Amino acid sequence: MCPNKKQHNFNPDELALAEAIGNAAAQAKTIRRLIGNEQKARILSEKQKTHFQALIENSYEIIVHLDSRSKILYVSPSVKKILGVAAKNLIGKNLSVFAKNTGALKTSNYIKKIINNPNKRHIEEFQYKTKKGDILFFESISSKMPDTSEDGGIVVNI
Repeated sequence: MCPNKKQHNFNPDELALAEAIGNAAAQAKTIRRLIGNEQKARILSEKQKTHFQALIENSYEIIVHLDSRSKILYVSPSVKKILGVAAKNLIGKNLSVFAKNTGALKTSNYIKKIINNPNKRHIEEFQYKTKKGDILFFESISSKMPDTSEDGGIVVNI
């Protein structure tokens, strides 16, 4: 102890106040750290989302997300490059639009197989007739999304 300093005896109220201030300061520091971590996680998540979106949008593979009734919820923009149809024109339509020459029954049976065997990859060949009249043959690999995913449904890679 310094010889020129007076020793101060704190009363219980002063000690309680000092402890409360110390606890509040520690809590504020913890909150700032948590907010900083959350902001970092949000930035990382946004970077990952942007990266994934760029991969999907620049792929030469068509990726389709369907509901259990074969309704198209999402189709990758590459559908325009490959089939000449804008993705926005396919949203809400049935998967059978991809299989004009193959038939709706085959498409329906394919979806039923995927739903009834959710832990398996399913492969099928389809034909697509373009507006110009060309017939394209393509292979589809599909699987059911886990029930824990936000929308569930089916993912089809063409």
